[in-house]
Amino acid sequence: MENFIRNQRVRRAIFMLLIIIVAGITGYMFIEGDGFLNALYMTIITISTVGFGEIHKLSIAGKIFTIIMTLSSRILNSNSVLLKGMLLMMKYLSRPISNPPMH
Repeated sequence: MENFIRNQRVRRAIFMLLIIIVAGITGYMFIEGDGFLNALYMTIITISTVGFGEIHKLSIAGKIFTIIMTLSSRILNSNSVLLKGMLLMMKYLSRPISNPPMH
């Protein structure tokens, strides 16, 4: 059961990351008129919060979109941290409790 829960949550986290990446690429291509590679670059530096800087000055819509992308990726990242913590707790709690040796 633990493996099923872990696999389901991991798959969901990966799926959400892919959705954010595809949405980012699509958004930058549509809003800013960027090509695929520039849109991918902007998406990756935004969701990873690397902060290399924009390829060009962003429009107001592009700035708002970047804010949404950054917040979305932070939420996904915090969910990943919570998932890792939950999995560690499940692993720890599923271990059998041993009786201390009697002297």
